[in-house]
Amino acid sequence: MKATFLILFLGLISCKANQPSEAETSSKKEVVEINDPCSESINQGITGKITFLEGNVAPEPGSPEIQGKPVQREVWFFPPLERTKTPSEESVFFKVDTNLAVAHQLSGKDGCYKIRLEPGLYSVLISEPDKGFFASIFNRRDYIQSVMVEQGKLAKLDIEINYKASY
Repeated sequence: MKATFLILFLGLISCKANQPSEAETSSKKEVVEINDPCSESINQGITGKITFLEGNVAPEPGSPEIQGKPVQREVWFFPPLERTKTPSEESVFFKVDTNLAVAHQLSGKDGCYKIRLEPGLYSVLISEPDKGFFASIFNRRDYIQSVMVEQGKLAKLDIEINYKASY
């Protein structure tokens, strides 16, 4: 109960300030795992599909768009992380303390993930084996792969793991 209240409280602060607070970056978060995320029936949180792109994916005139292959990966949900304040090995791989995570889950084999989260702003990162946490999208405030969860709504964030792709 205390952990739920803390997460809700921190989520509201994050939503209002639209930036991480000192408490969010220093307190330990409860980690939630869901066995089959795609079958979960929820009306608030984040959902999406994870795909992997590799090789030459540059568009060619008259050719269909190249689609990524669905992959199963660990999906991690953090309070909003700023790119300039988060250590990285390369521009898309980050080192983040997992104790800061609000939740994490394994996506389905079809790449689908869906998790219930309290309203607030979150950074969504993918654990890429032997690389670290992957993210390739940054918003105008330079938050890493951020998505806003609103009360009673399901936010959608499809993620393309594209570090092995060339355009």
